[in-house]
Amino acid sequence: MKIFDTRTYSRRDFLKVSGGALAGASALGLAGCGGGSQGSNGKVNLTFFTWNIPSDTHSFKHLAKEYEARHKNVSINVQIVPNGDFNEWFQTRLAGGKAPDIQRITWQQVGIYKSQGALVDFSPYIPKGYSSAFEPQFWQAISYKGKPYALPHHTDTFGVFYNKKYFKQLGISNFPKSPQQGWSWNDFTKIAHRVKNETGAKYAFSFGFQGPTTGYRWLPVLYQHGGKLLSNDLKKPAIDSPAGIEALAWTKKWFEEGLIPPDNTVKQTQSTTAADLFASGTVGMMLHGDWMMAYLKDNMKDSEWDATYMIRDKGLASDLGGNALTITKDCQNPDVAADFIKFVVDKKNMKYFCTNSQFIPIRKSLVKEGLNYPYRPETMNRFVQQSKTIPQDMVSVETFNSFQNIESKLEDQLDLMFTSSQSPEKTAKNIASGIRSVLSG
Repeated sequence: MKIFDTRTYSRRDFLKVSGGALAGASALGLAGCGGGSQGSNGKVNLTFFTWNIPSDTHSFKHLAKEYEARHKNVSINVQIVPNGDFNEWFQTRLAGGKAPDIQRITWQQVGIYKSQGALVDFSPYIPKGYSSAFEPQFWQAISYKGKPYALPHHTDTFGVFYNKKYFKQLGISNFPKSPQQGWSWNDFTKIAHRVKNETGAKYAFSFGFQGPTTGYRWLPVLYQHGGKLLSNDLKKPAIDSPAGIEALAWTKKWFEEGLIPPDNTVKQTQSTTAADLFASGTVGMMLHGDWMMAYLKDNMKDSEWDATYMIRDKGLASDLGGNALTITKDCQNPDVAADFIKFVVDKKNMKYFCTNSQFIPIRKSLVKEGLNYPYRPETMNRFVQQSKTIPQDMVSVETFNSFQNIESKLEDQLDLMFTSSQSPEKTAKNIASGIRSVLSG
């Protein structure tokens, strides 16, 4: 069943624009088929909403100006998604028929919207074989019943940032040389206790939750330990297992032992909470994504920090980060919106965006060639290596059509466990129960 009238497009739709409209728009004439609205002078006005990340906003505005210079009758207004619950904001806009023309969304957000009529199918706007230019797992993420409802833009992943002054105080100067040599859970815990007890840090580390709908960032911990959130066929919960309970228990100890700030939970954090704690020296380490390098560039001296590979346990796993660009059901000129998105994700502009904002490209040619990152290239390339450790079964779960509803159950229970006496066993049982209710609904 579709939750949105197919005559309009949701914010999720906006982010999933496939971007192959250049040829179509040229053939039809941009003046007659712009996105968003069309003024009395025939000019097409498109609204494009993105996250509140300054370097990203700068890059998107630069690309919008370039596109406008080529298409004088198109205006693209880049705006910021307000802080708070994205799903609530986006669904409210969709319900009122006022969703943005183009919406940037995460892989985890794509699933529910692509299957429920909120996003525009990009099939009419891209040529045959267009998908072959992208890494297959990301094209799969934006597809539903064989049709693309967004265009893949970039990916990113987690590593461990550390305060060089604190680590010098601890006498730690040897760091992992590869993801396979990343700190084990035991090693990381020992280092965390030393950071808290032997340096000026109040807490050992912060974790990259950034408010509601970012609970999925806990999943690498689960998969590192050999656990799973769902069965391989995605038909039943799998977290209520010894591996799942042990992963939850290890995470709960972060809070019980005072290694992490008590308000560094899923829902109590905002976009820069973890990074603010790290930049201020309140914590000595930060488990977070490569995109935070741009933030640290503006808030710390380069000599004060570095990053190494993600922690590991029985196996390797890191965060599935990144975004796609969609066209929502409310867009009046989807062909122009698709044309602009295709422009943004072409090889030249994907390279520009990823190098400027410290992201990892997902066009096969750019992955093969590699990027010459202008800022901290050696550090950035550690994240590029780490991105190859994202488990495929975790990708399947996070891009599953029902994942957004499942994630809501997950983060509710994670926060209860983090902030109360709720046991890991009870947490696993409640998450499993919540998953069953979603899958049977």
